[in-house]
Amino acid sequence: MRIIIDSREQNPLFLKSGHDVEIRKIDEGDYAIEDSESSLVIERKSPQDLHSSLTSNHNRFIDVLLRAKLQGKRTYVFVECSKKDFLSKNYSGGWFRKKPTGRALAKMISTIEEKYQADFVFCDGRNDVEQKILETFSIWKKLAEIPK
Repeated sequence: MRIIIDSREQNPLFLKSGHDVEIRKIDEGDYAIEDSESSLVIERKSPQDLHSSLTSNHNRFIDVLLRAKLQGKRTYVFVECSKKDFLSKNYSGGWFRKKPTGRALAKMISTIEEKYQADFVFCDGRNDVEQKILETFSIWKKLAEIPK
């Protein structure tokens, strides 16, 4: 399984894991597997990046999700912290992010999941994100092999 990493991805996963990787531009998302780019979008977010994507960079984030949805792609947003820690802003630098409240952030996430067919997957750090992305790729690859 060849993992495609977007060339604009900062601090990419999988480079030191011995996986077959290729770095190139991906139109939507940060990661893909070869031959899945037309159906699957993987976004990786640190908690700080997710907070920014839901607030100050909201339009840019929504544009990516909308483009993916209009093309019939499934989007997964993998977050490098637990949902509880994200909503309570219990992560590096979270203490100074006064607004929006955790309740408002939860509502934003729920609305995005419904409106843009995106699934948020909260994890226990970078290693867990990498493992869960690999699991998602493996399942997606198996589903693609099922005759239609």
